[in-house]
Amino acid sequence: MLKTLTTHIKDLTNLFMKGRYVLFANMTEKVSFFFVFLVIARKYSVDTYGSVVALFALFNILMSFFDFGFNIYFQRAGATAEGDISPDIANGLSVRFLSFFPYLALGYLYFFFTGGRDSTLAYIIGVSLFVIGINNLLTYVLFGKKQFRLAFWLLFISRATLVVGFLILTFTDADIEFTMLNFLFAGVLHFILLIFQLKLSDIFRPHLSLSKEVLKKIFRSSIPLGIGVILGWIYDRTDVLILQKYAGDVSVAIYAVAYSLYKFPQSFANAIFTPLFTTLSKVFSDNGYIRFADLKRYILFFIVYIASIAIVVYFAGGLIINLLYGEKYVGSIHYLIPLMIALPFLLFNNVTGITLNSCYREIYSTGSVFIAALLNLTLNFLLIPKYGISGAVISTILTEFTILAIQLIIITKFRLIRL
Repeated sequence: MLKTLTTHIKDLTNLFMKGRYVLFANMTEKVSFFFVFLVIARKYSVDTYGSVVALFALFNILMSFFDFGFNIYFQRAGATAEGDISPDIANGLSVRFLSFFPYLALGYLYFFFTGGRDSTLAYIIGVSLFVIGINNLLTYVLFGKKQFRLAFWLLFISRATLVVGFLILTFTDADIEFTMLNFLFAGVLHFILLIFQLKLSDIFRPHLSLSKEVLKKIFRSSIPLGIGVILGWIYDRTDVLILQKYAGDVSVAIYAVAYSLYKFPQSFANAIFTPLFTTLSKVFSDNGYIRFADLKRYILFFIVYIASIAIVVYFAGGLIINLLYGEKYVGSIHYLIPLMIALPFLLFNNVTGITLNSCYREIYSTGSVFIAALLNLTLNFLLIPKYGISGAVISTILTEFTILAIQLIIITKFRLIRL
């Protein structure tokens, strides 16, 4: 028994060491965004905070339509390709740059037809998220090449710049629009650093290209992944937009605090997920299947991890919210505790989704998310007008459970995991 426990502890330690820079990168990303949103929540009014959250949700959804699955595609390509992938990156970047114009046009049309906030703040957030989306593509190239340490340090410099900018503006009377320019500045800095380092590492010779043959090869595999990204953002963030419409910005703010704390543990888990995808892609490429032994230690880790988080939230969640956000957001605890029901489904459907994508079954992964997205939209439109924030919570729980159930059935059917 003691020997088995020692072995598991050693495995988990090795797991952490292998993914430590991904953990550092994800924590840097999550903590920096968490901090700046915390500053916005404390510095500005509750409805302003709710408005910013809704705009981030909107533009993240719009950005997903122009992701094209490139992030996952280039990580897998970097992990498995034998030759030079520089032409692929050049074509991917060209397509993403060209997508800027329809991306902003969709934002304008949304505001036009819904009577939303067609404002300077909206477009600052929109452009900033577009730049961040480009940077994510280049970062995933580094992940595929196992350059986790380099990816972390480049992200750290960018996000440290973002945090310092917000810290300085905390002591001023700056308008929200000026404050949000920090996102754009930090994003442009990150892009410059990524391009320079990719060239220095001889991974990508910076140039743009549009080759029909190269794009055909990329899109054949990436489009199903891209559809999955779109559907993922739709089911993950449309509840905010629907909640804003039926309950207003204040309800969005209260829900956003609970939801952000519910999703926060995923940033630690991404330290496992990112190298896991690279590893499983290689394992499947070599063997044609994945052994259960390759996943066993990950499953053990997540069981312990989820139980620990649930205990902390149940006994100290209200105190944490009060200390971080202040008394005006303390009501969020009533929604954070039931959201914990969805946490095991959220984390384990990441594992099943990674397994399907690693085994080139992305179309099935996309199909499961499509079904869940339809369910989520239906539930949100039915429940939020009647139950408000509680309706959004119920929709989230049922959606995450549905994705996990469907993906487990698919993995079992194709025997992608074997003993």
